[in-house]
Amino acid sequence: MLQLLMMILDDVQKLRPLLDAWEKAGVPGVTILESTGMHRTQGWLARDDLPFVPTLRNLLQVEGINQRTLFALLDDEETLERAVQVACEVIGDFAEPNTGLLFVLPVSRALGLKKRLPPPEEKPAWLSLPETVASITRNTPVTEVEKLSALLPVIVHETDSLRTVAEVALSNPLVRVVCVVDKDERLVGLISLQAVLNDIYLRISPEEFLSDTTDLAQVAEFATRSRVARACDAMQGPVWVKRHETVREVFKKLRDSELEGLPIVDDELHVIGYINITELLAVWLRAEIGRGR
Repeated sequence: MLQLLMMILDDVQKLRPLLDAWEKAGVPGVTILESTGMHRTQGWLARDDLPFVPTLRNLLQVEGINQRTLFALLDDEETLERAVQVACEVIGDFAEPNTGLLFVLPVSRALGLKKRLPPPEEKPAWLSLPETVASITRNTPVTEVEKLSALLPVIVHETDSLRTVAEVALSNPLVRVVCVVDKDERLVGLISLQAVLNDIYLRISPEEFLSDTTDLAQVAEFATRSRVARACDAMQGPVWVKRHETVREVFKKLRDSELEGLPIVDDELHVIGYINITELLAVWLRAEIGRGR
């Protein structure tokens, strides 16, 4: 059964010890109101030295309010008993003057007693990177950053169709640059997801593309794009990094190429890894925090 635990506390100095004791007893929440008794209020109202028509609130502020009314709604008998017991320990004998009044009322209905907890706040993935990230600087080699990456390169062959490129790209949507290799598995080009989207859009709605065409160069681009059928038709020139290169060089190549990621290759241009701009930024930001900046 729901019970309303109420206390009129005369000694405000005991408010903090009482709240601490109730918290330890398991009282879920306490509402606190400023209050004053009728006898004291009548005494103030009878005085001649007060302003003629003050509001009751201003009147009470003249003397100060030294009383608090506390109440808490409980649905557990054991918790209620503990709350009453510890209140007696903190306040003492309620029969003594200037202590207060403690009482319990039954409650037939209450809404909002139980609250749904908000979903736990997810920690950003980059904050979960190990503390060793703090040692990474612009001169750190790619091989050290690669150890912190969970992404694998997305690879297609130059003879693969545009549909195959799209299907392979969707297999790992976090990797936004597709690597194109030849029959010997050597890197020959890159395809950004934006380029894939542009080529697909041209096939779906060519009239929209043509409506924006205003000069000869754009007409030539339309003609070229309309013939895109394989990966080798859609790719741009290859850009890569090697494991001995530094973070600074990676940032520069990403900026110059305007790509969101780059493949990591060996000396024979075989694709052996992938580094994403978002992961690189996460590593940099985590390192800055680790260094206290």
